[in-house]
Order: sequence, then structure tokens, then C-alpha cells
Amino acid sequence: EISALRSWSTLFEALVMQGGDPEALAASRRQDRRPLLEWFGWATVLALFPLVNVWLYLFGVLSRQAFLNYTSPAILILAVLMLVRTYFLLKRISPDDERTIYAPLGLRLSDPPRGGLAGRS
Repeated sequence: EISALRSWSTLFEALVMQGGDPEALAASRRQDRRPLLEWFGWATVLALFPLVNVWLYLFGVLSRQAFLNYTSPAILILAVLMLVRTYFLLKRISPDDERTIYAPLGLRLSDPPRGGLAGRS
């Protein structure tokens, strides 16, 4: 029905209903959501860390010297850790995608992704 086009979720659910496994799709969605939530957590920490430190400095909790000494290196370390973690989050590709999403449509992956950025392993 045309109502399935309201969102990607309803579209995938409608497609899976046609001979697919809705429980496997729901499990795959939950598994695929975890890395996304983790990445947004890292991004939030990276964005809020400088703001919190500025407020701590303005309210006198941090001295000027402490603020200058540790804020910039800490931001750099957080950014590097986030980039490294992002690489490993992108490297994880669910092998169940073909079975839960493509197979009910009569499709299959001719060259399954090997992981990594741009298909590199």
C-alpha cells in the first residue's frame, strides 16, 4: 500500500512481510542501531566537552592555567579516539542484511562488502 512509504521503517516492514522474516529484521535493526548510538554518544561528548570546560572556567572551578593546559590536549585526544572508534564502527557490516532485507525481494549481493571504508578490508 502507499501508506508504507511514510518512512523507511514502514517501507522495510512492508517489504519483509512479503515472504521475509520480520523478527530477523527487528533483531538486525537493533544490532545495527547500537553503533549509530555509540557514534552519536562520542560526537556529543566531543561537542559538549569544550562547552562544559568554558563554563567551569567562567564560574571559577578551573583556573586559567588548568583550562589552557588540559582542554586543548583533551579535545585532541577525544577527537582521535572518536576517529579510531568510527573506523571500527564502520568496519562492522552485518552479514544478515542479505538474508533479512534483500532475499525477501528476490535479490542477492553479487559482491558482498568486505568491511572497511569504501569496501576495503
